[in-house]
Amino acid sequence: MLSKNIIRTLSYIIIGVGLLCSILGILALFFYIRLGDIFLFTKTSLLVSSVIIGSAGVITFFNPKYFKGATKKKMIGLIITSIIIALVCLMMFTSLNENFYFSLRDYKIDAAVRGLFLIPLLFIILGITIAICGVKIRYEFTKESDEKSAFLLLGISTTVVLYSLGIIIMYIVVNGAGAITWEFLTENPRKLGTEGGIFPCIIGTLYLVIGAIVVALPLGMGTAIFLTEYQKEGKITKTIRVAVNSLSGVPSIVFGLFGLALFVPVFGVSLLSGSMILGFMILPTIIRTTEESLKAVPMGFREGSLALGATKWQTIKKVVLPPAMPGCITGTILGIGRAAGETAPIMWTAVVFFGGDIPTTVFDPVMALPYHLLELTKLIGYKDVAGNAWGTALVLLMLVLSINVFAVALRNHYKKKMRW
Repeated sequence: MLSKNIIRTLSYIIIGVGLLCSILGILALFFYIRLGDIFLFTKTSLLVSSVIIGSAGVITFFNPKYFKGATKKKMIGLIITSIIIALVCLMMFTSLNENFYFSLRDYKIDAAVRGLFLIPLLFIILGITIAICGVKIRYEFTKESDEKSAFLLLGISTTVVLYSLGIIIMYIVVNGAGAITWEFLTENPRKLGTEGGIFPCIIGTLYLVIGAIVVALPLGMGTAIFLTEYQKEGKITKTIRVAVNSLSGVPSIVFGLFGLALFVPVFGVSLLSGSMILGFMILPTIIRTTEESLKAVPMGFREGSLALGATKWQTIKKVVLPPAMPGCITGTILGIGRAAGETAPIMWTAVVFFGGDIPTTVFDPVMALPYHLLELTKLIGYKDVAGNAWGTALVLLMLVLSINVFAVALRNHYKKKMRW
């Protein structure tokens, strides 16, 4: 019988192989890198790992006490998993390669599955499965192994999300950094975006974000306070929450049509129309986050304030709102991110592409970075605007991040001030 030290060493090797294959698969999937011999190494490693896992399952199947939490049912599952992994690896050896191409037109789908996509995806799935099997073996199929497996999956998920975000940001920075000059940031666009800069677009985007927050924050916080502090749970609150949830599911293009039909005939294509429609868009986010923040404040705070003779509004204003403020600011941060990047709601209500300038009143049209970027991308291939388009995307990204950093700092300030 193999010693526990050997099994433990093998489990670490299996976990390492699984994580390595997953990482290689993620790199290949995102970059479409031809890994060549590394693919061969990865397939071989997965195949060998599946054999080791299957062997461990077979050994323990005939001696269930070899691992503390092992049962015949778990071992059968482990053996089946190892067989599936081995079969997939053998299939990749024989029929799947980087040049694999399978058309879906026979299924009336105008697309195709390519080896450059399918093989990395299989590596990711098989690598994660191998790693989880290694964790199960390392912790002898006890409850701790389930916990460690869940932690591994959560860690991989977080890593993939952060990696994806990093790739997007890096790609924008690399392509857009060359266009960033002082003139680009301080001048008006000229000749369909081939010359000049984006200064009016930056100011217009800031104005629209500020206007949206001015519209949405009082309405959102007021609604949340009414639902949480004044109105008892019943049909009215359920109806309002259904309406709020329905509003959050409305596509942004519908908001744009709504603004075109309701606000534009009254206020024209203007900063005011755009701000109002963006405010309505982010209203559900602010309502939900504010409501949850108010519910998180202990009921004893309210009871103590009322017992000392404070009125209902005094209690809300002085006792409930201050500790709930970080959550309210979180909702505002989420709203800012959405308002700054939306194009469809403002394209018919607030913005012009060229010929616009910094608005002097709320009834003037504005230029905005998202819409300016949209129009520049339409001209790629006809005009030399690709560099300016990437530069505009980078400025928009930096603007949103800067606003969010300021809002996060403000939220942290309130958190430190109102510790309870």
